[in-house]
Amino acid sequence: MGIIKRIFILIVTLIMLSGCGINAEEYEADLKDAADQMLEESEQVLSILDQYTSIWSFSIENRSAIGVNEVASFTGLSEDEVKEYFEINSMGNVTNDFSSNVHSVKGYFDDQIDGLEKNAKNIKEKVSELKDTPKDYEKSYDELLDLYDLYEKNNEMMHSPSGTLQEFNKDKNELQNEIKSKHKRIDVVIPN
Repeated sequence: MGIIKRIFILIVTLIMLSGCGINAEEYEADLKDAADQMLEESEQVLSILDQYTSIWSFSIENRSAIGVNEVASFTGLSEDEVKEYFEINSMGNVTNDFSSNVHSVKGYFDDQIDGLEKNAKNIKEKVSELKDTPKDYEKSYDELLDLYDLYEKNNEMMHSPSGTLQEFNKDKNELQNEIKSKHKRIDVVIPN
């Protein structure tokens, strides 16, 4: 009777353990979803970074103070928004200080940046939850981690634009290309 009882316990244990395994299909869907979210968020960050570089360049090209109406026309903001976010000198013009103007644009996008930060926390949690990989998904997760690192660098550029305009543009473009490439690579390394 002891052997039958042991076999029964072994069978029940095996059934329970097999039910607790990681579902590869669900894992793959979650991995792809995390990668897609990072790509989508990176494209939104790129839009903000492009605004930084536009005002940066515009400020450098204008060697003196810039009229509020010119900045409004160039940025697509209303004159009231320009007055709210940009540093206005005593003559009623926007300064041509590119650093100040880039930070003014950053201030304009604060609400969107806050939303992107909340999403970044969710993505971080999602990536962390995926660390227990099913068999054959280790490489896919490593690629996801690489994408996450690029995604974080992209977000850092949004928070702290620095360097020269030329360096910033070069870094921004290279990073966007790497993110897109890594996203495509994840699809390739997922097991069939």
